[in-house]
Amino acid sequence: MFKEFAVEPSLMTEWESFRELRDKFGVFQGRFIADFPRKKWKKMVASLLAKRAGDAHPVRNSAAILAWLQSQDVRRDTRFSRRPGSYDESQSWIMNALAAQDRFDAFITAAETHSDKNITWDEVTPISEHPLFVVDTQPRVARQGPELLRVIKPLLGLSTQVRWVDRYLAPDQNQLETVLDCLQWIRQESIPIKHFELHLGGQEVDRRIHHENFRRVFADSIPLGLVMSLHWWAASSTENIHPRFVLTDVGGMQFDHGTDPGHGTTIVHLLSKSRWQEEFQRYQQETTDLHHVDSVTL
Repeated sequence: MFKEFAVEPSLMTEWESFRELRDKFGVFQGRFIADFPRKKWKKMVASLLAKRAGDAHPVRNSAAILAWLQSQDVRRDTRFSRRPGSYDESQSWIMNALAAQDRFDAFITAAETHSDKNITWDEVTPISEHPLFVVDTQPRVARQGPELLRVIKPLLGLSTQVRWVDRYLAPDQNQLETVLDCLQWIRQESIPIKHFELHLGGQEVDRRIHHENFRRVFADSIPLGLVMSLHWWAASSTENIHPRFVLTDVGGMQFDHGTDPGHGTTIVHLLSKSRWQEEFQRYQQETTDLHHVDSVTL
């Protein structure tokens, strides 16, 4: 569902390649630019632009490229992935990319290499047609904890708030395995998620007992500094809460057959920006689409 690409910085200093690449990355496209070298990729692009500013042939529309580099909060730029990794500054960027190629789904460069992960820039052929660049935004995923976690992790890694919507989840260790796996990963990786909400069905359940049982299951799993809460909903005259979502403050995904492990597979849909905005707003107490029954903090 998500792919990570190392992009040669010099490609972003040419107007033609920049124009082709600039809008193809981010949560809603399912593609991330690797911050490679970590915390320095944007600086490398800016430095290359600055060096060419005094040339006889400066970069065309360099101001627009700089504006793109600075257009999002550097701490939460969802166009980028920021996994740690080594980088030898005595070597060229392409040599480093070749050495680290197992980290990426592909790398995009003006050079030709013998790597099967290399997308060589070609101004004639649109990059969106390259097989390595294509993203499956509706993959079929095994309903097993590790596979479900693998799909969700890239989204959680960019987020500070989670609204996990699954009306059928019960306070049972097995049903909550995927949620527990996510909480463990958040703790291990020190992901700065501050609020994690479970949105549940609210009809025909004893919410007091539900609260106690959920509290027992999550007793040792909530990371320090994370506030976890339960929210119960009932259907309105026009809407129900049958769809299962993992929604965050930066994007979301929908699960055809639930978020709990089970037999077979489930199709996971990466939400468009408009669909994510609508669903993320729907699950708050002020909504008029659904009937809010109760909320409690664990």
